[in-house]
Amino acid sequence: MTEFLRAAFYARVSSQRQADEMTIQSQRGELISRIERDQRRIDDGFEYCDDGYTGSVLLRPALEKLRDHIAASMIDVLYAHSPDRLSRKFSHQALLLEEFSKHGCKVIFLNQEGLPESAETNLLLQMQGMIAEYEREKILERTRRGRRHAASIGSVSVFSGAPYEYRYISKHEGSGRAQWEVNPTECDAVKLMFELVDKKRMSLNGICCELQTRGIATPTGNTKWVSSTVLGMLTNPAYHGEAKYGRVRLVQRNPLKRPKRGDPAIPRQTKIAVETSPDEQITISVPAIVSKSLFERVGLQMEENRKRKRERAAGPRYLLSGLLICGECGSACCGRRERRVNVTYRCIGMDRYRRDEHAVCTNPSIRGLDLESCVWDELCSMLNNPDRLVA
Repeated sequence: MTEFLRAAFYARVSSQRQADEMTIQSQRGELISRIERDQRRIDDGFEYCDDGYTGSVLLRPALEKLRDHIAASMIDVLYAHSPDRLSRKFSHQALLLEEFSKHGCKVIFLNQEGLPESAETNLLLQMQGMIAEYEREKILERTRRGRRHAASIGSVSVFSGAPYEYRYISKHEGSGRAQWEVNPTECDAVKLMFELVDKKRMSLNGICCELQTRGIATPTGNTKWVSSTVLGMLTNPAYHGEAKYGRVRLVQRNPLKRPKRGDPAIPRQTKIAVETSPDEQITISVPAIVSKSLFERVGLQMEENRKRKRERAAGPRYLLSGLLICGECGSACCGRRERRVNVTYRCIGMDRYRRDEHAVCTNPSIRGLDLESCVWDELCSMLNNPDRLVA
């Protein structure tokens, strides 16, 4: 009688571009072919695929689910294309393989087909893990060094693209040298933004409304502008002729910080961008759209707008501001004062203007006094009960 073994497979690609090009499907096809050749089958829900997640960290949605199922003894045999699909770090590979073996799960790698189970095979597996980690670090080092050298000689190829109202000309189109040129087919939206701030002292939201009224599309082709997009354009020195390479640096995301509302619990990118100091940035000359004096005046005016906004922010305060999340759609619940007396908390998913006149939530508003009293009583009860607080 043939012993029943529940099989599963794990596949991963590192970048979002690979995920968009569906390169993970090639791994999936090879894995399914090997499983069928071994006369096993995959049940529904036992295909674990991480599309566009780096292998340098363990926190990946499909891998987390896989580890939970193996810990619950739900999987007997796991297939993977190669050890570096599990992880790009040797220490993480060793940790996962030991964990899987502890719970009685056998791991089969496609690139080790035909190799016997021996000490030599285990040594080969460890060497592949170390080489994969070394290869990843060397690729990052060479890429970083090559880009900084290209930036130091004034090549815009390090950006691999161009900002709004510029057209990127590749090396093949530009006779061996990449360059930017002002796109003549687009409207002068950038000049309009700077003039609205300089002459009319408009806020970011006011600029968004003006652009939308004039029917000017965003860099991605949308009809609705957001203030963060406008802010990024008004603070981009490339528009006065000085593109900055290395304006941001990628650092590890704070693991204790909760994810933004609407984002997945496990972020796709493990690092976030932070601004660098001016001495770390490399200036590359590009065609200017606005003058440097106008750029500086707009910067001073936006700083003045920020100060005025802070002064006006001393309005009503709400006890649960920034703490409430809608149980229906997961959006934030904001406090609002009706008739200057009654406070209510309302889900922003009901705001039609945020999503092109389409509300995504039907949760009704909550009376602020009732909700705040309930939360406050529960907090006092917890603080007065030490055993419950410890638990």
